Amino acid sequence: MAQKRNPQAVFKHIGVHSLDFPEHEFDGFWTAATLLHILKDRIDEALQKIKTQVKSGGVGFITMKAGAGEREDPEIGRWFAYYSKEGFQEVLERNGYQVIEEKNRQPNIYLK
Repeated sequence: MAQKRNPQAVFKHIGVHSLDFPEHEFDGFWTAATLLHILKDRIDEALQKIKTQVKSGGVGFITMKAGAGEREDPEIGRWFAYYSKEGFQEVLERNGYQVIEEKNRQPNIYLK
């Protein structure tokens, strides 16, 4: 749909662990309903990969699912990782991110 509406634009479908743009290419990032599908034992790797793509001082947006644990939703067949507010804050901090604003439990991120 996006390509049809923007025929001159270039779109890429790339998994977060496979991002291969030049380092520090972007001023920010947007991960709406993306990282919530990353296994908890790979979330640090994903956040570090994003960090290599964004300039120092860049900003970002992340949406996650509130709760605990991780599991496949049998109704839709998709994997979800659930975090408490404090738990995801800890994940962000250990990866060098700082929450600058939060609305409805969705953090806007600042890269240190």
